[in-house]
Amino acid sequence: MSLHTRTRAIVVGAGIGGLATAVALRRVGVEVEVFERASELRPAGFGISVVSNAVAALRVLGIDLGLEARGQTIAHTEIMTGQGGPCGRCRSSPRATGSAHRAWPCTGATSTRPCWRAWAR
Repeated sequence: MSLHTRTRAIVVGAGIGGLATAVALRRVGVEVEVFERASELRPAGFGISVVSNAVAALRVLGIDLGLEARGQTIAHTEIMTGQGGPCGRCRSSPRATGSAHRAWPCTGATSTRPCWRAWAR
C-alpha cells in the first residue's frame, strides 16, 4: 500500500451546497466526482435566502452570486405553520446596512449557475 494515495470524494447533488463542497475539496487536492439526478440546470420552482456569512464563504472559493447587485436585503421574515398561522417572526436589525448583516433572496437556479462556473474551471 502506497503512502501517497490520492484522496477521492463523491458529492451527491449539484446544487449550491454540493458544488461549493466540490470546489472546496478540489482546492485542497481531493479528486472529486459530482453526481446529480437532473439532466440540466433549470429553474426548479424554489427560492433560498443566502446570508452574508455564506456569501463570504462562497467568495473565498471564487464564487460570486452577485446578489448585492440584483438582490434585496430581507428586512422581515415570518415563519408559518402548515395551517397558515404565524409561528415566528424575525426583523433585521436597523443597523444591518452593511453586507455583514444581510440576507438576500434568490432562486435555486440563480444561486447554482455561479457554482457551476466555478466547478467547470
